Parts: sequence; C-alpha cells; structure tokens
Amino acid sequence: MPDRTVTEEKPQTSRTPAPGPAPAPEPPARDLPPGPKGRWLVGNGLDLRRDQMGFFTRMQREHGNAVTINLGRGGRLFLFSAPEAIERILVVNAANYTSREVNLPSMPFLGDGLLNIDGDFHHAQRALVQPALSRRRVESYADVMLGYTETMLAAWAADQVVDMHLAMQQLTLRIVARALFGVDLADASGPFGRAFNAILDYDEDHGLLPKLRLDLPFTAYGRYQRARRFLDREIFALVAARHQVAAEDVMTTLLQTGLQDRQVRDHTITLLAAGHETTSNLLTFTFHLLSRNPAQRGALQAELARVLAGRRPSLADLPDLPLLDMVIKESLRLYPPAWVIGRRARADDAVLGHRLPAGAFELMSQWVVHRRPDLWPHADEFLPERFTQPVSPFAYFPFGGGPRTCIGMPFAQQEAKLILAAILQRYVPELVPGQRLVLEPRVTLRPAGGTYMRLLQAAA
Repeated sequence: MPDRTVTEEKPQTSRTPAPGPAPAPEPPARDLPPGPKGRWLVGNGLDLRRDQMGFFTRMQREHGNAVTINLGRGGRLFLFSAPEAIERILVVNAANYTSREVNLPSMPFLGDGLLNIDGDFHHAQRALVQPALSRRRVESYADVMLGYTETMLAAWAADQVVDMHLAMQQLTLRIVARALFGVDLADASGPFGRAFNAILDYDEDHGLLPKLRLDLPFTAYGRYQRARRFLDREIFALVAARHQVAAEDVMTTLLQTGLQDRQVRDHTITLLAAGHETTSNLLTFTFHLLSRNPAQRGALQAELARVLAGRRPSLADLPDLPLLDMVIKESLRLYPPAWVIGRRARADDAVLGHRLPAGAFELMSQWVVHRRPDLWPHADEFLPERFTQPVSPFAYFPFGGGPRTCIGMPFAQQEAKLILAAILQRYVPELVPGQRLVLEPRVTLRPAGGTYMRLLQAAA
C-alpha cells in the first residue's frame, strides 16, 4: 500500500458463470493504451507504490483516459478515467469482468462476503442480503441512527475537543451492528473498532519486520492476526446465539436460508466492516470540509434551522434539506471513501478503442475522475451548489455502478444525512489549529491519525 498523502483545502467563501451474450462492440480495437516507460525490471511499480493517488492523477493528465501501467516482469494494469469506459466495464459488459482476483488480499479477512464473490453466486447471495437493505427496512433504521447520535451528543460538551474520526467510527459501528444484527455494542465498540483498524491498517510490506509473518504482539502481522481472532470469536458467538434464539435481523434471515455458519460469518464481517468504515470516513471528511469552508457551513446550518426549527430531524425532513444532500454529494466527490475500483477481464474486450486482453486487470479511480478539471469546473474546490445541475453518468460514481453497485448505498446516504443534521443543530465543529488532512489510500480512503475538532455551541 502507498505511503500517506497530505492534502489541504483553501478556505472558500468465487463462482463465475459462462460469459453472456456480448454487448454491442466498440470500434475495432487498436493496440494497448499508451503509458509511461518506467524503470528497468520494476517498470512503474515504485512510482505507483510511493503515491498511488498522485500517480494515477498524473497518468490521466499526461497520457489520457486509457493508460497502460507497467509493473515489471510482464505485469501490467490498465487505468481508465473516461465515464464511457467506466460504464462499459461496470455496466454494459459487466458479465465479462470479475472482482475476486482483484480482492484477493482481503480474502483471509472477509472470506466469501459480497465484495469477494462473482457471477451467479454473487447474484444469489446479494438477493439474500438485499431485503435487510430495502428502502422500507432502511427507513425503519432511522430511529436507531438518531438515537445513538443523540446518546453521543449527550456525552459531548461545548468547547470540548474530540477526535471526530474516532467518534464517527464508534457511532457508525454501533448503528450498523444494532440496525442489521440487533446487537448493542455499547462499550464494545472500542475493541471492535480497534480490531477493524488493525486489519485495515495491515500491510505486510511495512512495519517492524516487513514481509515476515511472525504472529507476535509487536509485529503488524501479529496485531492483524489478533484482530482477526477477536472478530471471529465474537461473530461466531453471535451466530451460535442466533441458532438458539431467532431475531428480526440479517443474521437470522441468512441462517434461515440454510447458509453454513462460515458463509454467514463472511457476510456479517463484510457488512460490519463496510457499513461503518466508509460512512465514518465520509462524515469525517465532511466535517473537515465544512470547517475549512465556513460560508457553506453557515448556509447549511441556516437551512437546518429554517426547516427543523430546533426539533429532531426525521426522514420526512430530508427532501426539504437540499443543501444537506449537496454537501454530502460534494464531500463524496472530493474524498470518496471508495476511491478506486478494480476488475479483471475474463475475455478480450475493446475499451475506448484499445485492445484489452483476457486476464487484464483494470482500475477506475473515483479520486481521479471526480477531480478531472474538464469534467468538474474548479475541481479542487468545495462547491456543493454544483449539484444543482445534472451530473454526467459515471463522471460521478462514489458507490460504483452496475450489478455491483454498493448494496449499502441507501443506508449510508440516510445515515450520513441524519447524523450530520443532528450534530450541526447543536455544535459547530472547528478544526484545532495547525492540523493538516493526511490521507491513507488503503482499502478505503481514510484520514490518518486523529481529526481533532473543537465543539463550538451552535446558535440557538
């Protein structure tokens, strides 16, 4: 994984089926896309390793929307940054592309959860999970989302300094555990959160003993394994309890379909990890952006005051809060927690008129596309009002697209809006002076270290 990236805004005013029928072909393919030559033996691998987001951005700016990246020893990646190419890979010819090989590093942890399976198996398993994330069920979780937010707010005080990222991690983990699995983690959210962080932070190429898998307390691999054992122990205990006493939750639903305990564990760990990690990052980035852009924050708080008049936000209020929606969308544009998507071609294809051979690995980066200046005027600025205009398909794809669109998208959108509205009604979170936003582009795009903010009292 790459080293950390520092950024600062300027204040503003599995199982795979046989290929289906091919979609309408593109024009006859030329040779491979252009790309940098790279170094002897290692190709572009060192540059990629050093700064993935910066490297991908340079590749698009210097070589265009289809780039061949040489990894040395015959390995290569293809980076696509044009909306039409992304749509072809994710939607039009989605049956030709798989995810499992791209996600192999996460297999020991997530197993055969929805992120790591393909084809008919993915379709069938997604159908089992989907009812718990239907619109009606997601709306029923609003009281859980608001109730836990209010519990957190009751423990806060004006002029207190909080680590906003840690607070959002603990809050969103409690919400997803209670909403989907009927479990109140309460004080356990800390150990669970630390375990997820140890796994997400693990990189066997870094640490005290790089590449040596020594299961010891002081090695990164040891912390990773300890976290895995903790989560497995807790999840399997919950599965065993659900065998004895059913509940109205996702785990009971999955067990009633006849899935084995290991498959239920894989779905549970995937939903817990993805369901809290991405939303906590989104909220942390949003508070950072609002603190750096007080004019937009003031406009949002004015909208909340006008519509809510001090009362608790509800689902019925969300259509009347357009700026709240645009702030979330703009935060997802600038700092997409899912910042890159990978696929592997099962058969030859032609994308943007270039040959794409079977077995090729493709990357599509939200970070790159969302900041293309030709697609987004003033691309690096925080301008929520840009979403008053229609957005071109796949110029904006924070939740992916096609048959693998993030299954938790409605849950995350509703949760982020309700939490943000509830907090901003009571407090104005201000970044502690001197902080920089340090980005870690790992499985998700997350802020590194703490994000410390002082809670100023919101105007009555």
